Amino acid sequence: MQNKVLPGNSVILEVTTDASATSYPSGHILDMRLHENMTVEFDFYPPNTPERVGKKPTFETKKDKLNQHDYNQITSLLDSLDLSNANDYYGPIRATSVDSFVKRNVLISYKGRKKSIILEERDSHLHLNEKSDLDLYPPPLIKLLEMIDDMNRDLRKHIDSQSR
Repeated sequence: MQNKVLPGNSVILEVTTDASATSYPSGHILDMRLHENMTVEFDFYPPNTPERVGKKPTFETKKDKLNQHDYNQITSLLDSLDLSNANDYYGPIRATSVDSFVKRNVLISYKGRKKSIILEERDSHLHLNEKSDLDLYPPPLIKLLEMIDDMNRDLRKHIDSQSR
């Protein structure tokens, strides 16, 4: 049996992160799955507090709803992102590994435009501020990823005030 997609429930953006065991959180993380009806899904994991050091993080997918302002900001960035000129893959700029890696997957399916973009770095995060200065990624993509990071942090803090 095939799953039916309800009207207004189509996924327009999904951002996931795959991170090495030396990163927190490690593994495959759903940063945000945004539906056109403003429903958002994300993985909640406990904050990295001293008593959790060395423990494997546990993930629970949560749902919420974005407010109209945040939704409009995301869709505005999706509108301004030139998907035809965006690369499918942005590789690491770090010459050597610091024993960790991160790979961010961005899947866009918005207004009939589809694109899969992979961003990778040999570190625990992508260093978006550096890449902005170096003009390595399209500026709307950097703003989108920064916004997703901020919104994800706010969504997790809403559940647990100690989340970072």
